[in-house]
Amino acid sequence: MTKIVWKVVRRIGGKRFSAVINQEWGGVRYSSPGEITSAPESTKLLAFKTKETAVRFGTSLGDGFGCKYEVWKAKAKNVTNTRTLSTSGDGYPGFVAFWKGKRNGVWRGEAPDGTVSCSELTLIKKVN
Repeated sequence: MTKIVWKVVRRIGGKRFSAVINQEWGGVRYSSPGEITSAPESTKLLAFKTKETAVRFGTSLGDGFGCKYEVWKAKAKNVTNTRTLSTSGDGYPGFVAFWKGKRNGVWRGEAPDGTVSCSELTLIKKVN
């Protein structure tokens, strides 16, 4: 089933990336609007239930990575509420272990309000 979600991305050199995770650490490069972006194997993509929570999250990031943040309306598949996230410092292997349930509570942190996870996401329209 497809649902509407709101995705925060970083804009670097005309490309869209995960908001807080560098690509070298398992962050995702998002496809062009209208094209599907699938979650890397054994992980999920993250987004927000509402535009308001996505904008609040994007605003809270400031310019910490020296780039522009964008909020997009998106279609997503297999959407579920997400209350905890990996706080692992070991990049992609830590995220895979988290989504497979192989990390204990030390590696989990509270997800921002309104966070959802999904298996794939299609950016539809930039809203800020």
